[in-house]
Amino acid sequence: MPSEFPVAPTVGIVPGATVGDMVGIMVDDTETYELAQAFNETSEQLRLAVDLGNIAIWRQDLRTNRFHYNYRAYQVLDIPRRPEGLALEEVRSMIHPDDVARVIASATTALGSDRPVDMEARYRRSDGSWRYVLTRRVLGAMRRASRSNSSASRST
Repeated sequence: MPSEFPVAPTVGIVPGATVGDMVGIMVDDTETYELAQAFNETSEQLRLAVDLGNIAIWRQDLRTNRFHYNYRAYQVLDIPRRPEGLALEEVRSMIHPDDVARVIASATTALGSDRPVDMEARYRRSDGSWRYVLTRRVLGAMRRASRSNSSASRST
């Protein structure tokens, strides 16, 4: 049966290969395999640390202004999981009215800095109770790198 992707035989690529032979390639993938293995081990260690420390993790997509949480953050806030994340307005509605201005100021500071910014605010849970939540914000690594590159290009 002819191949869907016919290949013209090229003389000299594989010594002794003739039309009708199957030719393959080999790539030493050891380094990639070892890097993947190290990544998996590190990811597992991080997952264990997050679980043991009861750490809630969130990420704000600055393009869509949606917040995405890990399972622990949903537990802290006592809300059902939302794969699509929460809109900025929804998150702000859970913050105690007396704390909203401070949270907004903290977010603004974090967006203008490469350093972590800490703040504490009260968040309302679904049962109406309030939890004091310490938040550390830091601008994402990709965004920092992008800002560094654009700063460098502006200064040259």
